[in-house]
Amino acid sequence: MNSSLHSMPEVRESAGLAFSTLYKSAGMQAIDEIVPTLLHALEDDETSDTALDVSGLQLYCLIFFPSCAFNIHALGALAEVAGPGLNFHLGTILPALLSAMGAEDKDVQTLAKEAAETVALVIDEEGVEYLIAELLKGAGDTLASIRRSSSYLIGFFFKYSKTVRTSAAFALGKLSALSTRVDPLVSDLLSSLQVWHQMLVFGEAILTALKGVLKHAGKSVSDPVRVRVFSQLKDLIHHDDDQVRISAASILGITSQFQMTLQYMEEHQLDDLLELLSNLASSPSWVSRHGSVLTISSLLRHNPSSVVTSQMFPSIIHCLKDALKDEKFPLRETSRKALGRLILHQIQSDPSEATAYVDIISTIMSVLHDDSSEVRRRGLSALKAVAKICPHASPPSIMVHVSIIGPAFAECLKDSSTPVRLAKERCAMHAFQMTKGCGVAAMRAKTVKKNQQVANS
Repeated sequence: MNSSLHSMPEVRESAGLAFSTLYKSAGMQAIDEIVPTLLHALEDDETSDTALDVSGLQLYCLIFFPSCAFNIHALGALAEVAGPGLNFHLGTILPALLSAMGAEDKDVQTLAKEAAETVALVIDEEGVEYLIAELLKGAGDTLASIRRSSSYLIGFFFKYSKTVRTSAAFALGKLSALSTRVDPLVSDLLSSLQVWHQMLVFGEAILTALKGVLKHAGKSVSDPVRVRVFSQLKDLIHHDDDQVRISAASILGITSQFQMTLQYMEEHQLDDLLELLSNLASSPSWVSRHGSVLTISSLLRHNPSSVVTSQMFPSIIHCLKDALKDEKFPLRETSRKALGRLILHQIQSDPSEATAYVDIISTIMSVLHDDSSEVRRRGLSALKAVAKICPHASPPSIMVHVSIIGPAFAECLKDSSTPVRLAKERCAMHAFQMTKGCGVAAMRAKTVKKNQQVANS
């Protein structure tokens, strides 16, 4: 069995042929030897990619006698750990399970039903097409038991599949824009969230729907319901699940964006939230720190002016600077994104005051020394966005900081990562206004001269 997990395709193919021969002579005893090792391999990061790559021979043998309870149980366990790896084997697995769901043996029926449900839940978007095709084929089968099994599994899939739930949540958000009464919908989603947020399979879908409703129909939500959204979602920004934290932070940002006109949140509520975020940013739990920076980034995207004018703004800047040095990559990346959004807002608000933003520019430039090439690349992307928003300024907003960005650009030329070097070139093109086609040589000379002055000082 170990040979069937080998990294070389030729070895795995030979192992598959050997197993086929073994099965013909030893029968089910071969399965007894294979299944435990196969399941263990699927749980191992190093062998999971090749565990199902033996021409489907093991799967074929498991379904050869679909009425066998052992085989059905093994298929269920296999599906649970194989996940999307089963996508291309659905045409082999599902017919056997659908047949076994109508078996006379009650134990076989139960195990087959559980295994089929597991298969329906673990596939990804690519596997949906294969699944639906097999189920529709089964629904038109000549045997009534196959038709019943297929119909049941179709209903189960559309009720519990994450793919379907997510699509429905997105659709609900967009359709809410057509409704004149949004409060009952938001209230129902919040009530459901209180019950289901511990069960991630439903909590994520509810948060997705809530985000869509507030995004597309937030103007129609009454103040009391908005306050309830704020109060309930702030408790989820330090949730253990990444997606729950991200969704909760995004919703809080959306909820805050109409503060100046529609009073989504009172001023003291925003200050209270920023104070909470400041406290969470120093938490020993990286999950809480991550939730804090995620929410700050979302607020700077949807309602930056209120954050900048808040009395908590200095503390927020301090939190973002600390997060740039955090050992966790998600915190460093999210902090970089937040600072990029902040400098974009400030320069767009008042380009003439570009010299006042030297501290933030310097902080963003510091990410170019990050251990992660992705953080370095995205830091350059943030600077490129700043250079692009005021292309006709003279000098361009970012060029007043040439003594800071010049040496950093020079360092990026020696970066070992090709994406980082390419990002530097795109950033430099906009920062030095090379797209204008004139004065390029003078600009380059000026940059070199200033860099030399900085180096000699």
